[in-house]
Parts: sequence; structure tokens; C-alpha cells
Amino acid sequence: MSQFKKAFQLHKPLLIFGWLYGALIAVLGLYMGATADDFVGIMRYFIPASMTSFFFPVIMLPFCLFFAIKSEKPGERWLRRVINKFEGSLENYVRNGGLHNGLMTMLALFPVVSFFCIGKSMVPSLNTYHIDPLLARIDQFIHFGHYPHELLMPWIEKNGLAQAADNLYIGWFVVMYIMTEYCTWADTDGRRRMRLLWTYALSWIIIGNLMAISMASVGPIYFHLFYTDIASPYADLMQHLEIQNKLQPLKLYSTAGDLLGMVKDDKVINVNAISAMPSMHVVMAFLIFLYTRSINKYIAALALVYFFLILGASVYLGWHYAIDGYVGVLAVWFIWRFCGWLTTWIEERQAAG
Repeated sequence: MSQFKKAFQLHKPLLIFGWLYGALIAVLGLYMGATADDFVGIMRYFIPASMTSFFFPVIMLPFCLFFAIKSEKPGERWLRRVINKFEGSLENYVRNGGLHNGLMTMLALFPVVSFFCIGKSMVPSLNTYHIDPLLARIDQFIHFGHYPHELLMPWIEKNGLAQAADNLYIGWFVVMYIMTEYCTWADTDGRRRMRLLWTYALSWIIIGNLMAISMASVGPIYFHLFYTDIASPYADLMQHLEIQNKLQPLKLYSTAGDLLGMVKDDKVINVNAISAMPSMHVVMAFLIFLYTRSINKYIAALALVYFFLILGASVYLGWHYAIDGYVGVLAVWFIWRFCGWLTTWIEERQAAG
């Protein structure tokens, strides 16, 4: 059996699942009034973005060369031995299906990520933003009468860490990219790899779409704009962030303006929209921790620290209520556990078939 056929069989359930989900979102969007041109315009953004996945194998090449150099002791024909070692690593990678599995993963995850964003953009069309006052009260109750940002603001202001928190939050996209691409192209543990891919896909769909639509919310940063008849409990946070923005410009304001524009325009679908509950930033940060536990304990420790930093930044910057993160963590933990069983079941079925 060719490596492409093996890779296709391995990823076949995920491929079917991902493209069925994409088709469902497309049908829903068309039913809601979107046009084919709307989808084409959005795909012009996501297709080039998905091609950045090819950067990771290219980035791997210097590492392969470094390990080849490190493994060969200086001496006679050293350069030739290094080149042979380097070429052998690449041949083994292709022979063992690494390249083929990576390509199939790209094909399977493309509809999940792109149509997740389209599905998220339909949140304000499918439901009204209504749950924020309740989330604010829950946040205050479970934090013993304090809103979580009240606990974070003085310490961050004292240490001048507002811009660091902003950069950390924006940098989440890079960290998530590294995790996803390492799993796609480099992880040699097949069961762990498929468990991560299934958890990743199901998390975007279940947590990022279904839960977000059912619990439509905007987050503290938009509270005063969407609940004008209620005194915002986050007025002090917004005032604080405006002061910090004058001292050191924060990227959150331009991003928040872009998302608000997408919600306020008359398009049925877009590349994104406003959604607070649950927090996908926190979900993916915690998933990185779950994934890295079986890779390296030191990387997992760093991932755990990173998770707490993202959770704190999401609250401090006004993007999320703390409860958004807590709910997201519980949800992704259950999905991770379920996918442990799912990948084993699929593997056994494929072996039997």
C-alpha cells in the first residue's frame, strides 16, 4: 500500500467529518441569506492562510541539519557523513509517512478552521447577545464578591505589564500555530497525534460554535455598547485600559474595532465576529498543556504557566469573563478524554478492516 493511501485511510474519518461540517455551515450560511460570492471572498483569505502550514516543514530542515552535524564527530569525510545523515533523515521522514500524513491533516483541518470562523461570524444572526449580565454576576459570586479584573489591574499597573499582556494575547496565534503544525508534520506518536487532531477539530466546532451560539455574549470590553440600559461593572477596567493605551498603544483596540465592525455590518457571514463564552484562547492554551504532558514534562510545565497567563490576560484585557475560561477548560478536558477513547476505537476498527 502506498504512503498516500495509508495516510488517506488513517485520516479518512477526520476528512469526512471535517468536510461534512464545512458543508453544513455552507448550507446554513446560504439558508441565512449569504451568497456564493460571500463564501468565495472569505475563502480568498483562508486558502492563502492555510498555506502557511508548509512553512513548518521548511523550518524543520535546519533542525535536521543541526542534529546531523551534532551526531557526526569531526574527522575524515565529516562533511559527506553529515550530508548523508541529513539526507537519510529526510528519506526516513518521507518513507515513514510524515509528509503524507501532514498533507492529509492539512486537507482535513482546512474546512474545520475556515468554516469555524464563518460559523462564528453567524453568532449574532443565530442568537442575540443576552447572557453577559449573568456571566458578570457569576464572575463576581465565584470570586468572593470581586470582579476578577479588580484583582489583576493593580498588580499589572504597578509593574507596567499592560503591553506585555496585550502582546502575549496576540502571540497566542503563533503558539497555537506551533502546536498544530508540530502535531501535523512532526509528531511520530500516531495515537497521540490523532487524539490531538480530533480534540482540536471537535473543540472548534462544539466549544467555538455550538456553545458560543447557545451562550451568545460579547465580553467586558463591549458590555457598555450592547447593554446600554445597565450600568457596566467594567467601566473602571475600560478607563484603565484607555489610560494604558495612551501610555503604550495596545493592539486590543484595533482588533476590538475590527470585530465590532464585522458584527455591525449587514453581511450574513464574515471571517470572524464577537463571542466571549467560552474562551477559545483559554481552550487552546489548556489543550497545549494536555498535549505536551506526554511529550516532555518541562515543556508541559511551561505550557501550564502559559495557560494561566492567557487566562489572566483574557480577563485583564476585557476580552472574556473568567467563567468563559473555566467553562472552556472543563469542556476541552471532556473532549480530550472522549477523543482518547475515540482514537483507540477508530484505530481498532481500521486494524480489523
